[in-house]
Amino acid sequence: MDILKGLYKQYQHSPKAWRELKDLADVFNQKVWKMTNLGGTSWSLKLQEDGLTLPEAPYAFETAVLRLTAMEIEAGNVKQTLLCSVIARLQSRFKGVETHQVPAKLVDPREWVADHQELACYGRDHLTTVCDHFANVLDRIGCDRDKAQHVEWPAAKVLIKSLSQSLQRNAWQDFFLDNEQRSSNLLLIVELILVLPLSTATVERDFSAMKR
Repeated sequence: MDILKGLYKQYQHSPKAWRELKDLADVFNQKVWKMTNLGGTSWSLKLQEDGLTLPEAPYAFETAVLRLTAMEIEAGNVKQTLLCSVIARLQSRFKGVETHQVPAKLVDPREWVADHQELACYGRDHLTTVCDHFANVLDRIGCDRDKAQHVEWPAAKVLIKSLSQSLQRNAWQDFFLDNEQRSSNLLLIVELILVLPLSTATVERDFSAMKR
């Protein structure tokens, strides 16, 4: 990134350097384009979209890698090297993203196991992890964590899994509308997971604006 910024400054602020670069390109019968400022460029694709939440993180990561891979296949040798490096860095940076985002699967019925016996125990450890991590917050808002884990969560699994695949996608929306009283404690936990932001794009733009 520092190299790219250096090239931008070199040819943006020096008409002589830009003229010499164009003359050199003419010698080799090549076209040359003037670089633009990298300040507003997003290298993280969907990973830095506003509103990105915890349940969407694994899908956003896979989407970013697939888009970069498609660009790599179509690019020339130089760009391929750069894109290959970016992909490798992303995969290294987000290594184990599935493991770290396991609690997010609690609110995505598409990730739930199909076997009835396995479903009986599914999510118990994940829900405990979330409850323990946010214990202070949940206790402060009056959430009965024990009831949410041992009473409301099993009931929610049975009800949601009884729905068709097309209805499971928006099952929690219906839960908030129709089952708020019966599953009030569980819904506090689910809401916490659903609204937990991952993107820092908005905050970063605010800091950038403060520097102007």
